[in-house]
Amino acid sequence: MDMPWPVGLILLLLGTPLAHAEPLYILVTPRALRVGSPETIHVQAHSDSQQSLKGTLEVNLTVWDFPMKKTVVAKSHLLLSEANNFMKQASVTIPESLIYPPQPGQQHVIIRANWAPTSTTSFMERIVPVAPHAGYIFIQTDKPLYTPEHLGRAPRHLA
Repeated sequence: MDMPWPVGLILLLLGTPLAHAEPLYILVTPRALRVGSPETIHVQAHSDSQQSLKGTLEVNLTVWDFPMKKTVVAKSHLLLSEANNFMKQASVTIPESLIYPPQPGQQHVIIRANWAPTSTTSFMERIVPVAPHAGYIFIQTDKPLYTPEHLGRAPRHLA
């Protein structure tokens, strides 16, 4: 079956970038960042071709305020190499000053990862909501007021 030359040319042009593919980059963040707690952000690079990655990739991880990008909230510098399988984690902490005084609506931050060196400037951004508190633990005992030096028992209907 003969293929028309324009279709063959298009297929040839579409197949060319796959032969010289850049690394694929992955940025994994929590669904929401809690204020005042260290949060883990995962970055990874891998090759989609038969050739494995070589050398070292630098990743500059920056957390900005949303939406203006005026204030750098947190920063981290990571080195991805064959020794760490081109993946690494960074711990960032969102300061309480970002959400206080409280503003109407939900607060967000922008997480940006810049990868270097590559043939083109590569970066990835993600907008993540900020939770104002880590949460509470509710414990029910047989005492109206629990203190650590008194032993408490769970109510009968829970035991």
